[in-house]
Amino acid sequence: MESFKLFWLILASLVLSACTPPLYMPDTRPKAEVRFSLSEVPAEARLVYLLGDFTDWGLGALPMQLVSDGRYQLSVDLPQGVIYYKYAYSTSNQFDADTASYEDFPRGVNRSSLLPEVTEGQVLAEIANRWAVQGRSNQTTMEITSLQFEVSLPETSESLYVAGVINNWTHEAVNLSEGKGIWEYTLPQSLSLLPDAPLELNAVSYTPWLEYKYTLSNGWDHEEINLPPTGVENSNRVVYAHMVTENRLKVSDRVNAWK
Repeated sequence: MESFKLFWLILASLVLSACTPPLYMPDTRPKAEVRFSLSEVPAEARLVYLLGDFTDWGLGALPMQLVSDGRYQLSVDLPQGVIYYKYAYSTSNQFDADTASYEDFPRGVNRSSLLPEVTEGQVLAEIANRWAVQGRSNQTTMEITSLQFEVSLPETSESLYVAGVINNWTHEAVNLSEGKGIWEYTLPQSLSLLPDAPLELNAVSYTPWLEYKYTLSNGWDHEEINLPPTGVENSNRVVYAHMVTENRLKVSDRVNAWK
């Protein structure tokens, strides 16, 4: 009788383990050191923190070290790809996500950087910022005259549209080729901005940024969802100056899911 019970206990355990997904899937991409540096922090700051999608935002905020010239620094091991982040400070000797002072950009937009592919142990990037100023402060400005959007889709589609502040939120058809969408856009005038800064167009009154999103039809019935974290509920995409060659900014997107 006891052996019979043991058999069913083992069988039930196997069934549950087969049906229950793992709670955590480790990131196996090679990681490398990213060095963050921040200057011009408000004088009342006692502690300064880095937080982003790689820290679960405020839940895992990372304390930065004050160096002799008034700058704060921190090195973090991160994998390649796009990161979203911002800085915060506390006027006390501990971090409280509810009372901390955060960088404040229009419409809640965060910072973003594209980290290149490297082998384990290499330095991935040196990212220097000024408090509440978008872009890398240790690099020179770039002139941008046109944009090239390249978007990967979660499934095969016969149509794709893009709508945003640059076309007054009308749905413009995107060329599809081999499962990817390609859309070219020439700016009405050239823009000068720092690497990693979002494109500031001032084309509409409610946002300074170039905001947009993709749809499957000429309407909003099938718009994309689960967009990258720009900090706004039901947010739009925002173009950041990550990849610029000969005044052309390449925007590489991936649609996660459709409404």
